[in-house]
Amino acid sequence: MYYLVNGRIKKLTERIIDVYRYDSNSCSFLEFLKFSDGSLALPNNCIELSFKELKKHLFLDIYQRPKHIYLSQRQAIWWVCYCLQTSNTYQSKIQADLRQYSNLKLSNSVLIAALDFLVSKKLVTSYQQPIKGRGAARKMYQVSPDGQAIVNDFANLWKTTEFN
Repeated sequence: MYYLVNGRIKKLTERIIDVYRYDSNSCSFLEFLKFSDGSLALPNNCIELSFKELKKHLFLDIYQRPKHIYLSQRQAIWWVCYCLQTSNTYQSKIQADLRQYSNLKLSNSVLIAALDFLVSKKLVTSYQQPIKGRGAARKMYQVSPDGQAIVNDFANLWKTTEFN
């Protein structure tokens, strides 16, 4: 049996009947629903779902999520410059930092092209940083002294961009 609880679909594992005593002479029974995630809820806060309603909620959950927006190379350049403004960074961290924007995605190929562009224009330089306990060194990127002004301009473009 599935229930809708606070907008989430939960699977019922058991019903718990508990005795609640007001005083020594009076008591009442409370029913709780226990779900597979370990949470408890009162039945009047839950909506029992039929199979048809369950399919409908699952469909809405899957197909009506906000669509992902993939960054273009230009936007990727802006994002990389925004990341490099604060500190030196590496490729997978640039992608991980983008997760703060839940609807934005950045493909590896676009990120590599953006980094290559910035390196070819000498706005960004790269170096190898050895990692303890790991065989290969990590390729780090940093803003070059000559490219600081342009990188700041690109980072400001990222700050002013609105994604809908």
